[in-house]
Parts: sequence; structure tokens; C-alpha cells
Amino acid sequence: MEMRRLACLASLAKLIFLAMVVASVQGNLAHAQATERDDDTIRVISVSQVVDFPSGIWLELEAEADSDIVDIKIVYRIAKHDSTVYGYPEFIPGQRVKSRFKIPTNGSSYMPSGVRIQYHYIVRDAKGVNLKSPTYGFVYLDPRHDWREYRVGFINLLTHGIPGDTVVEIALAANDRLEEMRGVYGLDVVQSKTGVIFNNRREAGQGFPLVSNTARAEHVYGGFAFSEFDLFALVGLDSNGMVHEMSHLLLHDAVDNPVSMIPAWLNEGLAMYFEGTSSHRQLEVEKAIREGRLLYLRNMNLVPGRPEDVRLFYAQSWSIVAFMFESYGSNRMTDLIMVINEGARVDDAIKEVFGITIDQLEGAWNTKVTSQTPLASKPDLLTISSYFLVAMALVFSTTVLALHWTIRRVSRSRRDEDLSAEQI
Repeated sequence: MEMRRLACLASLAKLIFLAMVVASVQGNLAHAQATERDDDTIRVISVSQVVDFPSGIWLELEAEADSDIVDIKIVYRIAKHDSTVYGYPEFIPGQRVKSRFKIPTNGSSYMPSGVRIQYHYIVRDAKGVNLKSPTYGFVYLDPRHDWREYRVGFINLLTHGIPGDTVVEIALAANDRLEEMRGVYGLDVVQSKTGVIFNNRREAGQGFPLVSNTARAEHVYGGFAFSEFDLFALVGLDSNGMVHEMSHLLLHDAVDNPVSMIPAWLNEGLAMYFEGTSSHRQLEVEKAIREGRLLYLRNMNLVPGRPEDVRLFYAQSWSIVAFMFESYGSNRMTDLIMVINEGARVDDAIKEVFGITIDQLEGAWNTKVTSQTPLASKPDLLTISSYFLVAMALVFSTTVLALHWTIRRVSRSRRDEDLSAEQI
């Protein structure tokens, strides 16, 4: 009897459990159907981006709903960054709304041209229904120009007003050096990079970050690399400039350890070494040797601030790195980059790879370049031309004065003769 009662209770419990499961499933289906229907009550009418170059980007939304829209949130991501940013556009609540949100792009919020931005909206109405919009994307560029994109090797070049054949030809001229660079930096695979080409200094003045007013006025910098965006910007379509800025991007890929630091002299020296042109830098170093104003290597971990020091810094960095390649070979440079990426300080890495201290490296370089520097400077063509023009001006002025004096003397003699004739 007791067993039968227990069996009846178990059957009853099963029936109650099944009824609860069915009710729960039906409730979930009903909720899902209601949510699906509610999603249709919020509609995105239009989405647009207005670039106010170079101050900011306005993201605009127009939406409507069956009940008042009370909250709009915009979620955006810049370039390859994993983190997202939240923003709350300005709008007046209602069943039909227009919102605007500004992403600043200059000053402390500077954003380089060529960066890709992706974003979406989350819209909520008075009933608590949320709508997530599709994801939209665009590239931040000056809208006054008709930009074209060209893929050459692992570079995506963004240009305007330059024939496509010219763009490809100049980019291909940089390819061999980029491949050599990739080998020295120990990179098996290279992610594509973006390059933005400004046609002149006026354009670059708006598109470049402001380092200092003096540096901008004296045109110290011809390009910038932005490693966090896999992007560089350059004044003029030039293969050497492309190689220089790409060196910074590839070296950043090679040394991706967050605790590792590449000193500025090595970073810039490598970039200029792969450029190939060096005569003007050689003259800059020789001039500094004669004037006794070479920079100390230990003080070259950062780029100096004064324009006159910047030029010497770049030339001296190139000279030291070129000396390292000539004395030890490219394989040792690859080893040096690898050891730095493992977390070693540059002093320790030089000691491990080259077997000398950083001071001994500087001393060996100094001895070589000093012995090869002539005591007197070699005037360049510009200086010779200037002297020639000054000399010609002096000769011309002297000739004019002599001619003028001769004419006056002759005229005076004739007047004296005429006066004598009248007296006779």
C-alpha cells in the first residue's frame, strides 16, 4: 500500500514538472515573439558621417519609434583597436529624433588621416525596448579631395591628384628595400599598412600632428608613422620617405614586447639606413665634428626638441647605424632586435650581441668618422653659387660706378672746353 502511494506521488510530481516545463517554454516563446515584434517598433531612417577636417567628425542619426525614443548610445572602434568607446549623442526625446555626436580629431584628441572607424547605435524607447543598429564604417580623410587607393605589396596608398601609374611605379621602387628590411627585422609575415600622401606642405600642415610651431615653420618633419594604427603620412610621393616611415611600422611589429624599448637613435638610424641616400647627412656629421658639437649616444634615446639639434640627431643616428652594419653585418642587427624584443635594455643587448659596451661602440664609431673627416669643410654647390652671385653683384656695381664717374668727368671736360672757347 505504501509503495503504491509513493508511486502515485511520483507520477503526480512528474506531471506537475512537465506542466511547468511546457508553461516555461510557452512563456519564453511568447516573450521572444513579443521582443521580436517590439524590435520592429524602432526604425533607423538614415545614418551619415560629416567630416569637418581637421577638427572632428560628426556622426548623425535619424530614427523613429512607435513610442518616445529616450536614449541613444553610440559605440565606436578606431582602426585595429580591440577596445570600444561609448558616446551619448545630443537629441530631443520623441517618436522621431535626430541626433549628432562629434569625435574630435585634433589637439589632444589628434587622429591621423587614413584611420578607419566602425560604429553602431543602441536605441531605447520608453517601453524599454532596445534596438542595435547595423555596423557602419568609413575612412577619415579630408573630404575636399578625391582620394584613390592603390595596393602595392603590403602597402595601401591613399593619394589624390596623382596618376595611378606614377603611384605604382614609385611604390614598386621601394619594394626591394622593404623586403630587405623585413628580413633584417626578422618578420616572416607582414600585416598590410596604410600610407596617406599629402601633396604639399599646406595639406600636411592640417593633416600632421603639431610637434611644435617652430618645427612646423621650419618644415623639420616630412612624415610621421603611427604604429598603433598601422599607418603613415608623408609629404609628397617619395620612395625614400615611404621606406623611412615603413621602417618604423615594421620595427614596431618586430619589437612587440610591451616592456621593450627601442631608443630613438636606433629607430631613426635604421629608417634612414634603408633610405639609401646619405651624402647630406655625411656633411652634417662632418660639420658637427669640426665644430665639436656631436651628440652623446646615451643622450639620444629621445629625439631632441630644437630644430638644429634634430637635423644633427638624424644624421648622427644614420652614421652610427651604418657603422654597425658595416662593422658587424645585417645578421648581428637581426640578433640585436631579437634580444631587445626579449626584454633586454639596449645597453645589455649591445653587450650580448656585439661583445662591447655602448660606450665602446660610440668610441669606435667616433674614431672612424673623425679620421675620415677633412679639416676644412667642403663648400656645397649652393654656397658656391651664393658667393658667385655676390661677387658678380659687386663687379656689376663697381663697373656702373666707374662708368658713371667717367661720363661725369668727360662731361665736365667738355664744359670746361666750351667755357674756354667763349672766353677766347
